[in-house]
Amino acid sequence: MSYMRRTAAASILFIALTACSLPARASAQEILWDAYGVPHIRGETLEEVSWAFGWAQAQSHGSLLLRLYGQARGRAAEYWGAQFVDSDRWVRVNGIPERARAWVEQADPEERTVIEWFVAGINEYAEQHPDLIDPAMRVILPVTPEDVLAHAQRVVHFTFVASPELVDQAQRAIGARTGGGGGSEHAAHQTPDPQRLALTGLASPTTSMSGTAPAALTAPTPPTPPTAPTAPTSAPHPRGSNAWAIAPSRTADGNALLLINPHLPWADLFTWYEAHMSGGGIEAYGVSLVGMPTLNIAFNERLGWAFTVNTYDGADLYRLSLHDGGYAWDGGVRAFDVTRDSIRIRQEDGSVSAEPFDIVRSVHGPVIAQSGDAAVALRVAGLDRPHMMRQLLDMLRAQSFDQFIDALDELQLPMFTVVYADAEGRIMHLFNGAVPRRAAGDFRRWQGVLPGDSSRWLWTDILPFEELPRVIDPPTGWVQNANEPPWTATLPMALDADTFPAWIAPPPSMPFRPQSSARLVSSEERMTLERMVELKHSTRMELAARVVDDAVRIARASDDVDAESAADVLAAWDLTADADSRGGVLFVEFWNRYRRSVRDPHPEAWDPDRPLTTPDGLSDDAAVVRALAEAANAVRAEHGRLDVAWGDEYRLRAPGLDLPANGMSDPFGVFRATGYTETEDGRHAARFGDSFVAAVEFGEAVRARALLTYGNATQPGLWSPAQMTLYAEKQLRPVLFTKDEVDANAVRKETFQAR
Repeated sequence: MSYMRRTAAASILFIALTACSLPARASAQEILWDAYGVPHIRGETLEEVSWAFGWAQAQSHGSLLLRLYGQARGRAAEYWGAQFVDSDRWVRVNGIPERARAWVEQADPEERTVIEWFVAGINEYAEQHPDLIDPAMRVILPVTPEDVLAHAQRVVHFTFVASPELVDQAQRAIGARTGGGGGSEHAAHQTPDPQRLALTGLASPTTSMSGTAPAALTAPTPPTPPTAPTAPTSAPHPRGSNAWAIAPSRTADGNALLLINPHLPWADLFTWYEAHMSGGGIEAYGVSLVGMPTLNIAFNERLGWAFTVNTYDGADLYRLSLHDGGYAWDGGVRAFDVTRDSIRIRQEDGSVSAEPFDIVRSVHGPVIAQSGDAAVALRVAGLDRPHMMRQLLDMLRAQSFDQFIDALDELQLPMFTVVYADAEGRIMHLFNGAVPRRAAGDFRRWQGVLPGDSSRWLWTDILPFEELPRVIDPPTGWVQNANEPPWTATLPMALDADTFPAWIAPPPSMPFRPQSSARLVSSEERMTLERMVELKHSTRMELAARVVDDAVRIARASDDVDAESAADVLAAWDLTADADSRGGVLFVEFWNRYRRSVRDPHPEAWDPDRPLTTPDGLSDDAAVVRALAEAANAVRAEHGRLDVAWGDEYRLRAPGLDLPANGMSDPFGVFRATGYTETEDGRHAARFGDSFVAAVEFGEAVRARALLTYGNATQPGLWSPAQMTLYAEKQLRPVLFTKDEVDANAVRKETFQAR
């Protein structure tokens, strides 16, 4: 029987879940799939909902899911080849697999239930549909609870908190040779001399592998024959977000509004999965990162929250002075803890070789770089707080502000600003995280490499919840965050940075995107859901609004014909990155050239007394003229004209899809964040930025609009241009939240019954 015929049936029977020794379920549950590939999961118990969530993720992202779990095991090179050696070494050096096993043992009963049933759903789907999973990924099966928590650590603690790019910083600090990061030069992975404590080959071990495919309206089809996995990239991954919460005093209908808007790369471990979960005390809609067993960002009938990447330092580097086989410590010499490990590497002929290496740990944490008589160790916060999933469950179940605060007080999530709104009209901005309690220094000092020879710099505790910066129900009626420090959560500022430790966050500052965010959210005295959606898609370049008038004036006062031609185009430009806007392509070319040629681009710095109007202007007239002329020549050579439409240069591309894009990334101050990479034809294609967007109104009934830019599946046969087309049109789609809405609009239904 074909898969299409199987899934068309109203009921799918499955065998009891013996792999995890779980009890048979006594009742039915169902998944109703909507036209955008979003699973609406219904069950009576938490076990049923968790099982169905695992089944749904495997159906939508099975091959990606298994590959991520393989990397979290630190065995990806064994499964798929040498291009994963850096990734495996990063995982092993940081102790992720061992810690995941410990976390499973420490999980409370409900937390363990969620993880085990989620895993069982994944395994059951793979068992029933092996033809729909990439053959190269089946080696991971069966998935285990340890895989889930190892993946959670790799994503949260060792990508967001402690980016693998820290290895490059550590190597530069001591003059060590940096590895290639891509795994192509095997010399970068040679076994280190245990006497020298070398840990080479760790440079930039992030993996951004197979590209995502925008998602699913139809049932899956079997995958095409597998190809060799793409090598990891050493390029940094931009990570950011926007978020708003607006109180009833600032809305037309007297209902609180929430804007959820994470910006992540559109692939790999940053891929969001959109779902609706009903049962086991949960009635919530939102997204999880693929591989997570419950929703991460969500709303329910009473409240909701957004996460943004905060200016949080939970990972510190320490320089060690090597002496007598150990390192200097508090006036003496302390021995390293050295463990011998080995990475197995699959060869092209199918054989497997072993690459032994030492995992070297100091009192601070693992050594991640070494050169001569110096080494650098990494210390990461939150590794002793194993209950992220329990906290997320408590957040999902919360029905009031007080209950939500109780969930946050658990402090199991190691980072992320939380922006919150609820049906009672409460709003909040919380600088959340496992913030180390430090003895000295300011934030900038802790961003560098610290002395590793003294316990004075070794933190051992975190701040309690009540000491974290927060703004609750400000008189302004709004809070926002666009990845700036917490002090400008609302304006006028409700927080005084001087009343907090200098190391908790950077001093007040407001780059152009946060300024755009604050200007937009405060621009409406009576905001509506529809107006919030419109403002969310603003592509106005805040930077351009501050400098174009100066650039035009300076160019027209010069005798440079090319600079004057550029000035004419910029003078007529509407200052946006809309697809049909003409002038933005030229401005970006100008700014990039100008910024490289001057130390201080503006005559004045950001002023906290004028937070939305500074900096302003251009500081170097000669550099402006030169950059404008060079930009004009470059754009003319590429396009044959200066007034190029934004969408002619910047594109939205996916299989069978090539559309004009809109939006831009930092530092241009565009709220509609879209980031691009150069393509083979010389254009730029969107690859990161607005990923999931949700606009939510908490009235008598929840109203919401949402979009997952790249769609909700990566499995072959599940691609649809629908959501990326909406992205190009600057539109969100209605969220199906009530039972009647889901029943009326579902395009496919799966019902599961135990036997």
